[in-house]
Amino acid sequence: MFEQIYWSGGKRAWDVLGAACSLALAALPLAVCMALIRLETTGPALLRQWRIGRDGRPFRIWKLRTMRMDAEADGQPRFAAEVDGRATRMGDWLRAWHGDELPQLWNVLCGDMSLVGPRPERAFFVDHYRRHIPSYDRRHCVRPGITGLAQVRCGYAASLAAAREKTAFDLEYLALAGWSADWRIWCHTWRVAFCSRRRRRERRHALQLAQGFHHARPHWPYQ
Repeated sequence: MFEQIYWSGGKRAWDVLGAACSLALAALPLAVCMALIRLETTGPALLRQWRIGRDGRPFRIWKLRTMRMDAEADGQPRFAAEVDGRATRMGDWLRAWHGDELPQLWNVLCGDMSLVGPRPERAFFVDHYRRHIPSYDRRHCVRPGITGLAQVRCGYAASLAAAREKTAFDLEYLALAGWSADWRIWCHTWRVAFCSRRRRRERRHALQLAQGFHHARPHWPYQ
């Protein structure tokens, strides 16, 4: 009975309350991040992208820009990887703890998204996954989320195999979703966000190795 109440209206009430409180707390950090993005690179700090939402309807999502302006200069969508050479320095830091998703709290208030649910994908990738992943469209029976079970378990999906794994977690979420599951996922998301210092350092080191710019610290025999 409690789960029926939750899905019939309780989840939306939780979304509005949680998004309003989180947006109030995040307003100043968001403003600082936007200023730093503009200082590092030319171009807008905020981006809007078309994503596929509930019942397959497209909507425009808000994000902090983390990539260079020429990241998709040829117009061809590409997977976003955990370590992505297209990211700016500020963008790499934001992506380490998914801080670039904070503006989507506004999408939650507008009713396009939920705090917790399957992540919305771009139409190009949705069409691709529909052809290769059974039951993929079941993810679209609920509002997409800022975070979700797949998000905290898997992170970025940079391949079809990773997308299959994330879809399995999304379907598991649909089977188990409720007050307690959403609360645990939301709390775990914030814990990851505030405890990601070592993860950011490891990602930065891996990015340096991937780009070929890592140099061993010189040893000075006379100090």
